[in-house]
This record gives sequence, structure tokens and C-alpha cells, in this order.
Amino acid sequence: MIIDYHIHLERDTHFEKCPYTIENIEAYLEVAEKRGIHEIGITEHCNRFAEFFPLMKELADGEGAYPETSEWLRNICTETLEEYITYLSKMKELGYPIKIGIEVEYIVGREEELKKILEPYPWDYILGSVHFLGNWSIDFSKDIGWPERDIDSTYREYINTLKNAAESEIFDVLAHIDLIKKFGYRLKADLSGLWLDCLDSIASEDLAIEVSTAGLRKAVKEIYPSKELLLGCKERNIPITFASDAHDASEVGLDIGEAINMAGECGYTEICTFQGRKKDLREISLL
Repeated sequence: MIIDYHIHLERDTHFEKCPYTIENIEAYLEVAEKRGIHEIGITEHCNRFAEFFPLMKELADGEGAYPETSEWLRNICTETLEEYITYLSKMKELGYPIKIGIEVEYIVGREEELKKILEPYPWDYILGSVHFLGNWSIDFSKDIGWPERDIDSTYREYINTLKNAAESEIFDVLAHIDLIKKFGYRLKADLSGLWLDCLDSIASEDLAIEVSTAGLRKAVKEIYPSKELLLGCKERNIPITFASDAHDASEVGLDIGEAINMAGECGYTEICTFQGRKKDLREISLL
């Protein structure tokens, strides 16, 4: 089996509503089929939804926020979870091979609010991610925040925040766990021990992580996570999903063969699928 469990229907550059149509799902699934993908998971960003606006507004207006990300966050909550869930549930009922997911930003100190927002809905899985350290978005732009930061200290803060996310009991899968490398900023210090502690938490919380090809399309030109981290995951029997982080139908399953190859090189033979937040391990198919 081959899956792509990190897909967005949104339009990145415009504050538009997602096109909740059969035609849009079919466009994504048509590309998936061509690339050998058997099942896709729709994981819209939580900051698309009005229910998360109070938490997003905190990130936008808090101390240390940058004007560029503040403006973006204040204007992006244009939809509701109810219409999103209704649409995806209908697509599943019609027999389309999709899963109902969401990508949720981990916000330090707001764990209970996040759980309360998510609890009423029939998720197949909840994808957790760390894009913010405090009120700074680490992946918004290489020119915002990064030039004045100490790289090693930033990595330390990121890894510790990811560890807290793993221990929050909110998520089923952690996305692009070394997203911090997106713009190519590299460590000078040896933080391998800190990373391994984080992986220990992921394992003890029985979470999966994704092997994402999105990094191949970014400045770093690498899969998330690095092969070294993925080997650490395999040593701890942390299950994996595959992900493209597509923001357009053309990106569904992009470079999936590279993710499959790296997973195999690290000893993985199974992929983790979800239904109603319950795991099911399936043999990885060859393309």
C-alpha cells in the first residue's frame, strides 16, 4: 500500500475558501492514481478555521510577532470545521479513498483549548506540526527572524517544542519533524542527544511520524526527516506515513518513490494507515 497523508485543498497565496466540490477531490485522486497512491489524507491547516482564530490571534498579536506573519494570521481564518467535516464525510460516503485529517499547530500552553476544539469531530487522524517558536514562524521566510537568530539555540528550542508536542496527547502523527532545516540553516553544535530524547518521547506516546517529500521542493532539498533521524525512528519502532504536503493537485504523491526508497533503506517494510484514530500497519507496495 502507498499513501499520501498530508494534503491541502487550500490556496496558499489567496484568502479563498477551499473548493468543496467533487471535482476538486477527483482532481487530487486522479494525480494520486497516476503516481501509484492508493489512499490520500486531507489535512487542512487549522489556521483556515474560525474555531482556531482566538489561538491564531494570540500568535499574530503577541510579543515577538513579525508584521508579515501577523497580517497573514489575522486574515486567514475564513472557514468552519463543520463545513470541512461535512464535505469530507460526504466524499467518504461516496466511496472516494480519502481520510479525514487536519494539520494542527502545536501552541505551547494551549493544549487543552486545542483538544476542546478538536474533540467533537470524526477525525481519522490528527497531524501535529511546529511552525512557530513563540510568535515567530520559522518557515514563513528565510529573511524574517532567521538573520538575527542564533542557529544552535533556535534548533534547541525547536526540538524541545516538538518533544512537548509529542507529549501533549493531541496528535496521532507528527509532520515534517525536522522542518527547522527548511531554509538550509545548519547546526554547528551536536544536538543528537536532544533529538534522540525527542524520538524517545514520540515512541513512548505511540505516535507515527511522516516521511515527507516536501523538503525536496524547498531550499534544503532533503526529505523530512533526515535519514539519520529516520534510522532513529526505526530503532524505536516508530511507525511512518508518507506525505507530499501538497498544496495543489499536481503535487500529490510528488517524489513518493524517493520516500519509499529511503524508508526501505532504513528497514521499514510497513506503512501506518488510520481509521477513526486507530492505526493499521500495511505492507509498503513497490512502485
